[in-house]
Amino acid sequence: GYDNTEAAKVVVQVVRTGSDVKYNYYLSEGVVKEVIPLTDGNGDYVIYVCKNIVGTKYSVVANSTVTLDLENEADVYKIANIIVDYTTTNKAIKKADSLCKKLKTDTSKITKIYKYVVQNYAYDYGKVSAVKETVGYIPSIVQTFKVKMGICYDIASLYAAMCRSQGIPAKVVTGYCKTVDGLHAWNEVYDQTKEKWYIIDCTADIAYYAAKKSVSMKKSSKVYYAEEYYH
Repeated sequence: GYDNTEAAKVVVQVVRTGSDVKYNYYLSEGVVKEVIPLTDGNGDYVIYVCKNIVGTKYSVVANSTVTLDLENEADVYKIANIIVDYTTTNKAIKKADSLCKKLKTDTSKITKIYKYVVQNYAYDYGKVSAVKETVGYIPSIVQTFKVKMGICYDIASLYAAMCRSQGIPAKVVTGYCKTVDGLHAWNEVYDQTKEKWYIIDCTADIAYYAAKKSVSMKKSSKVYYAEEYYH
């Protein structure tokens, strides 16, 4: 652990041994506890704690190597963390409980939550420019549920949280989509009933639904190009 007694800006960087991909998690000033996801499956990870020195410069103040060894690697997508941050008392999670109360299969739960989000949320166009100026933006499930709108990252985080609360593995993915301009975020959800991963893009379908166009929950991997998998 790292005791941020100075309430400095801190970045936690996670790197899996043998990988060139670096995941940076920007912590709020003064935060003492956060769940940091291990992002690339079983193996060894080096975790760096970096403190802001000046401007955009950071210095490593601590590091540690940890090993992830899960019998089922999908289990890591079932828990809350800094990106998909929720508790059982959150209103969004209580809503998921209500939606799925009488449902028996992952297939039906995944679909029910998807329809709820697509039909009840809106894309926050005004927030896009503000977030672009924010380094290390982290979505708030509580806020997204409250205002019923958000950018793609917010919507993907909310959908993942609602699925995870029902024991369904769900990833938040960032990358690019042929039908969306710029960096985008969506979900990959594991249907344990059918033993299949599905690409689901609630944000895109929110726009289609609002325009009274037809929507299809399962997306094609030929259209989506993942860069990072945030657990």
